Amino acid sequence: MEHTHDQIELLVEIDDALAMPLHSNRCYDAHIERINHFLTSCPADPASSALILAREIMNHRQGKRIYWFDEESGIAEARCAVRKALPSWPLYLYHGTSSRHLPSINQHGLIAAFSQSSWQKHVDTDHLESGVFMATSWRSAHDWAMSSNSTSKGQQRRNSASVVIRLRADGLIPQQDTKATAPSCAILPSPIGVSDAEVLLSDHVGYPIWRRLVDITLQDIRAAIEMRRQLTL
Repeated sequence: MEHTHDQIELLVEIDDALAMPLHSNRCYDAHIERINHFLTSCPADPASSALILAREIMNHRQGKRIYWFDEESGIAEARCAVRKALPSWPLYLYHGTSSRHLPSINQHGLIAAFSQSSWQKHVDTDHLESGVFMATSWRSAHDWAMSSNSTSKGQQRRNSASVVIRLRADGLIPQQDTKATAPSCAILPSPIGVSDAEVLLSDHVGYPIWRRLVDITLQDIRAAIEMRRQLTL
């Protein structure tokens, strides 16, 4: 069965949310609302059973602090069924960074930048210069974004925001990041064009809203910084 763009986006997001629960704890209302709409609109869709299971898992998670390594019944089954309903997987690849790098990214694309890496003290130079670090999960990339936007004391910078850049995976050939422990981490050779890239700003709560990178303004970044400030109050 052929799905609409919004339905594919829902399936991609459900797979991501199931894999990385900590980033969505207590924030599943919007996901469940969209699942219910999908089930009402397409009750006979092959993905319906997977979404019903995903909804049960999300209802169980509400208000709980659950980590990606916690054992949860039905996760593998639900994710496998969701991916079968997608035209390909991974459909997107993600890169976490700081909003202060967006002007350069818009101009030059994504490039390996050892001199700007927050991981210089932890990973050897050859590995950092081998390509652009990506992830198959935007929540995983968000962890990298938080690191990129941190000061040397581990605090988030006041005048910039954590951002996740999303690229269509069509034509890209990611390689597994052998230095990373998380299976979602990958590397792509640079430079990587961003003409069709989308971005998620800051510590988004609830259902993610992706916007075109070229449309992001300074005002949008300031709003993201203020959102982060409000979340930490």
